Amino acid sequence: ITEIAVTAGTTMAVGATILTLDSAPATGGETAPAPTTSIDPPATTEAAPTPASSPAVPAPTPTSTSVRPGSVSVGPRRETGRRRALAAPSVRKLAREIGVDIDTVTGTDTGGRVSTDDVKTYARQALTRSASPGAPSAAPALPDFSRWGPVEREPMTRVRRTVARRMSQAWQTVAHVTQHDRADVSEFEAVRKTVKKTSPDLPLTVTAFAVAVVAAALKAFP
Repeated sequence: ITEIAVTAGTTMAVGATILTLDSAPATGGETAPAPTTSIDPPATTEAAPTPASSPAVPAPTPTSTSVRPGSVSVGPRRETGRRRALAAPSVRKLAREIGVDIDTVTGTDTGGRVSTDDVKTYARQALTRSASPGAPSAAPALPDFSRWGPVEREPMTRVRRTVARRMSQAWQTVAHVTQHDRADVSEFEAVRKTVKKTSPDLPLTVTAFAVAVVAAALKAFP
């Protein structure tokens, strides 16, 4: 296409020229005027229009090719030569929160998927490798967050830096144990409902009883 004679939304008259084609890949630029007359239906509809109308079909092709480069340009940004880990959104969120590049974690779940335990194990191993006697442990390398969109960086206050450091230390030293137990709370519920009937304005909840029990336990075992 050498020239587009109309714009979007223009009302065209019958016989008006829409565009000019250069359909001479083998014969040079001599036949450029022929496509112009070929698109004009009233002028010559015998010889030139038929071969010229077939090139008119590929006319939208430049539009489609103009879209492809845009989509292709996104590809190289994502595919940086590294594999993309298979993981659930919740696992990816955990990895981001504790500063683990999930694409570097080896998945042990079905089909090589990365599980929550895989991320935690990787984080502990990274902290163990980076820790040295007498020196603070180095934080694991963070992923390139700009892959997911614009990044805005703000300096952390001293309080936030201290909290982050303490949380990192707690992650290394705290016992990651979940205790499950069962208790019969029938009498407890009976007392709570009785108090609720006699004192309807008193919002007596389970939390209040739990606080009372914990307070008594701390007095006995400070």
